[in-house]
Amino acid sequence: MKKSKRLSIIAIAAACMTQSCTGNFLDYNTDKNQVTGDELERGGYNVGSALMSIESYVVPVGLYLNQFVEWLCGGAYSGYWGADQEWGGKFSTYNAPPDWNLSPFNDVIGGFYPSYDLLKTVTNDPVVLAIGDICRVASMQRVTDMIGPIPYTQMRSNANGDNEVNSDGQFKGTMFAAPYDSQEDVYKALLTDLNAAIDQLMKNRLAETAWFAKYDKVYNGDVENWIRFANSLKLRMAIRMSYVAPELARQTAEEAVSQPIGVITANSQNAIRQVDTNPMYTMAIGSWKQMKAGADLISYMSGYNDPRLPIYFTPCTYKEHETEYAGIRNGIAISIKYPETSDPTFTKTTPMPWFTASEVAFLKAEGVLRGWSMGGSTAGELYNKGITLSFEQDGLSGATDYLNNETLKPAAYNCWNTSIPGYAALGFAPQSDITIKWNDKDTDEKKLERIITQKWIAIYPLSNEAWAEFRRTGYPKLAPIVDNRSGGMVPQGEFPKRILFSTTEYQNNTQNVEKAIGLLGGPDTQNTKLWWDAKNN
Repeated sequence: MKKSKRLSIIAIAAACMTQSCTGNFLDYNTDKNQVTGDELERGGYNVGSALMSIESYVVPVGLYLNQFVEWLCGGAYSGYWGADQEWGGKFSTYNAPPDWNLSPFNDVIGGFYPSYDLLKTVTNDPVVLAIGDICRVASMQRVTDMIGPIPYTQMRSNANGDNEVNSDGQFKGTMFAAPYDSQEDVYKALLTDLNAAIDQLMKNRLAETAWFAKYDKVYNGDVENWIRFANSLKLRMAIRMSYVAPELARQTAEEAVSQPIGVITANSQNAIRQVDTNPMYTMAIGSWKQMKAGADLISYMSGYNDPRLPIYFTPCTYKEHETEYAGIRNGIAISIKYPETSDPTFTKTTPMPWFTASEVAFLKAEGVLRGWSMGGSTAGELYNKGITLSFEQDGLSGATDYLNNETLKPAAYNCWNTSIPGYAALGFAPQSDITIKWNDKDTDEKKLERIITQKWIAIYPLSNEAWAEFRRTGYPKLAPIVDNRSGGMVPQGEFPKRILFSTTEYQNNTQNVEKAIGLLGGPDTQNTKLWWDAKNN
């Protein structure tokens, strides 16, 4: 198990002045011949350093941060991935050590804000600043969706030299000294900031962006695509709020879709961050070799004979099952490695998706299901479009045959390696009988399950987005874990609703985090629902 050492805000801020906070820094300190006069005049290097760092926290690019946030937490809770070795505590057995819960808060927020503040001091370019604001919304929405209340409206990075760390790299002083907002208030503030950023970009759609484009590893300075991404975020947030604030959700979704530039509708518009080294490659294929396919995802995709399965994972290597796929069931406590199971197929330079046209189509399909105006298409048409766009994104044909299949269902999952102690407990029956083909005669609830199940497959590897949608809707239906070590915090057969507040906040921002528990609406446990998790209400 590789663990990260927590860095102080001072160290992070200093690093951001000279290199990327995730190891993907520019080489500009050693190759100044590449600087143009225009860049020098506009502070291009400082802008580029800050912008690249900001973008690296939306879906974390840093190896250790990605490990804790995307793989071990989101990957376990979404059913995407398992781990091929046992640790004393982990997210998948509901007893992650306290320091594992630090990353989404301390490391994402602690890494993002120094670079965000730096960006505001080194440029007044409205396009660059709007991009920074959109990235703030995108990254902080993910944090609040993992935790609940977070500091947002009164947030400051505290990067003026007043933070100290102990010998373990933990914060001694006040990390942020900021009060928390309820998740409802966070969402409303996120929407306000998104709208302001969209307005700013609309006013500057024709602005010259070449001077910073090479630092923008998502859209290369394409203003209209940033607008599409921001509108798509609004649509995602609208759907997330749909059970708790239906009228605000409808208004937000319809604004996003009807805005003049609109949402992402083609794969050429996808928000994809380019990387030098994809951290998931290191974890799955590279030197670590610990990230494995999740049994839940294998169960659904194998049952559907899904052509995307070999795009996502390798076949297993176990005896007569060498052409089949095997994953690790989450929530197991068996001290053995699993070399025979399927590996994710990430390459070193596989780009990291933030938002795809396929997800937008599925979001719009659910919007239509709710009676919202989503541009005139039916829910079934948008559902089929979501599948087709996903196939196209992976360079596959055959979407029509797949989406018209009305018999295939998720498969039972079996562990073939009988040498594993207790292996029989790792198998499970199909958790759902949901088929692929759209049926207008189905109930709305069955239509919703169909939409979310196919969206879950299509948005891989966005694990935390998949976990959020699972909590919001209950879909896809996942297998309960084998070994629940939460000590009763999460009832047997249920799934975590959130992760805990950071322990360093209890130590250093005590008053504010204690008030945050009141804003949470329940105890600081894994089983307290977030604001938008209101379907059963």
